[in-house]
Amino acid sequence: MKKNNDLQRVRSKRRELKSAVLFDNLISNQKYLTATEAAVYMRSTVASVRAKARRGDLPQYRSGRKLLFKRVDLDRLIEASRNGGFR
Repeated sequence: MKKNNDLQRVRSKRRELKSAVLFDNLISNQKYLTATEAAVYMRSTVASVRAKARRGDLPQYRSGRKLLFKRVDLDRLIEASRNGGFR
């Protein structure tokens, strides 16, 4: 039984990695990302992305009612979190 569980975990992880690669390829050409795409890109939650935008930690743009984020700003935020701040 343990062998089956391990095999299922490996298959699940493989599917997860495959979908992550497909997602990265999909958004690699996009300049703007939705809140959901930004959350996946940052490996965070949508609520966290929106909270950062509300606090002013993450610049946001609007297209009608849709909240958008520049991928460059997301990259800056990720790098800044390694270095201790976002500017």
